[in-house]
Amino acid sequence: MSSAGIRCIYNLARRRAAAMSAPHYPQSLPQSVELTPVDANQSDTNLKYLLEQVLQKLRDEPNRWFPSTLENELVEMLDKSVTVERAYAQSVYAFLVKQRLRMTSEENSKVIDVPSYCCYSSSSYSSSSTSTLVNEVVPRSDGGYDLCCPVSSSHLMRRLVVPTVMRAALHQLMRDVLYCLERAGISCWAISGTLLGAVRHNSIIPWDDDVDFAIAASDEGKLREAFGYPHTNSKNSDLVLEYVPLFGYKVYSSALPPPSWDAGNNSCMHFGYFLDIFLMEEQQERLVFARDEARRTWPNEWWYREELFPLNSVRFSYTSPSEDSELMLPVAHSPHSHLRRLYGETCMEEAVIPCELHGRLLSHPLHIPMSLFDGL
Repeated sequence: MSSAGIRCIYNLARRRAAAMSAPHYPQSLPQSVELTPVDANQSDTNLKYLLEQVLQKLRDEPNRWFPSTLENELVEMLDKSVTVERAYAQSVYAFLVKQRLRMTSEENSKVIDVPSYCCYSSSSYSSSSTSTLVNEVVPRSDGGYDLCCPVSSSHLMRRLVVPTVMRAALHQLMRDVLYCLERAGISCWAISGTLLGAVRHNSIIPWDDDVDFAIAASDEGKLREAFGYPHTNSKNSDLVLEYVPLFGYKVYSSALPPPSWDAGNNSCMHFGYFLDIFLMEEQQERLVFARDEARRTWPNEWWYREELFPLNSVRFSYTSPSEDSELMLPVAHSPHSHLRRLYGETCMEEAVIPCELHGRLLSHPLHIPMSLFDGL
């Protein structure tokens, strides 16, 4: 597949997006690529036709939140081309995801103003006629803010925490995927925010909206077979595997649509329920992401073999530890040094909510001392 062909496909996608009145298209195409129409050679014609089919299917199925088989085939075909960079395929992938999300939900992009909670009126959420000013946050010297009241009584945190029913749905998706991987003989382990939640909270981080697993790149074939990839309409399972050029795969459930939101909700579940599966391989005595772009995007996400293996299992719930909501989650043998490398030396003493997380926007980073967690 030539670079000219990729540009042709990308521009065709942009034109189709405009025809569908799409307000956004991915901005991650390399600057060196001119967004101007180009002629495609004969070998590009099939890809153009495939993209036309993909976009037509999006129009025909406006409420579908998971990929079609055609989308998987198109994105992987672009990604496996030996003549172009992976960033091109990721751009087309991002475009297709945004089209699905545009049709299934309205993304709330309003920025939550953290400083406005420095002197917050308690009457806003109280039936009492009296009003008192409550300092929920205080400024830090590094430009962020510290929460200074218990999490359960913070009006700001009420806007940020994912509702329990949604965390329960995400937890069930984890359970289903773990069962599928175990049945296929695939070892996996929690990484990133999922690992941090397991070690620090024994549960999903209350404001997190996805799950991150890793598997050995050598198990990729077994993974695809277990989920029936590239097909996404299996009668035997609700689980759908999606090809992601950047790092590996995502898993959706065709039985678990994105949550519906009222206009005032600012949680980060705009992208629905999904689980990321990262491919890892061993290089120079370290376990690293198998995809080059993933290593560049998350340069500190690597493991020494003795940190990772042998894998351990911990009890993991969707809220504060509860026996009736637990599963056994595979984690690293010795995760603390890895977590400090990834999130900083104080990651076990304080939590940090970044300015942007999957569509939810904060005006400033919010730091939460773990001593203020009193159950969610």
